Amino acid sequence: MKKLILLILTIMFFSCEYFSEQEDINYRFYINSGWFQFEQGNYSEAKTYFYDAVDLFEGNNSENITEAYLGLGWSNIYYANNLPGNTNFELREECRIDAEINFGDALNIYSEEDIAQEIYYDALFGEIVMLSYHAIKSEVVFFNNPADSAFWNKMITNSELVLSKSEELLLIDSEYNFSHDENIDVTNILILRAQTYVRLHDVDSAWIEVNEISVLPNECSGEDRNIYECLDLLHDW
Repeated sequence: MKKLILLILTIMFFSCEYFSEQEDINYRFYINSGWFQFEQGNYSEAKTYFYDAVDLFEGNNSENITEAYLGLGWSNIYYANNLPGNTNFELREECRIDAEINFGDALNIYSEEDIAQEIYYDALFGEIVMLSYHAIKSEVVFFNNPADSAFWNKMITNSELVLSKSEELLLIDSEYNFSHDENIDVTNILILRAQTYVRLHDVDSAWIEVNEISVLPNECSGEDRNIYECLDLLHDW
């Protein structure tokens, strides 16, 4: 009888090990497929794979789920940015709200011991992008309704968070680049910081950020340079 119980326990142990390994394999399949679709510009399909990865471990308190939330966040941002027109306004807003939640979830469950640091950097930059978006949105709403100073205060709060969190990212990774989009690197952080300083009416600090960019258009140099024209050019640089 004891041998039978031992055999059952052994089978159960190896079964649990097998299913755990199978879950990890499935998770990597969903994550890799999600990033592949993301890099191909198929953001809706990418979201489906990342959601599958979340569903696989949801409720298990697994640190593995960090990258799934990261993928969802960036997929939502890119998906929103590729939905032009007034008819898509609400859908864009929904995606951006979801992205903000996704990045927050990724940062909240991130564990330096278990997860690659690059995932934290990418989630932090995603959070910075969303804070910048909220700052711009609050500024626009304020100028359309200048009697309500609450929106101006929101703009200042979000702008200050952009500066503090981007400073953190630059300190821990001064050569940051987003591995899933070769067009995103430390230059984008510096441009965001410069734009933020301009929004806060601190042009001198904005120029300091611009001057840190390794390659600049000619219009951003010389005595007659204009910060607004320079940032417009950098947006398309």
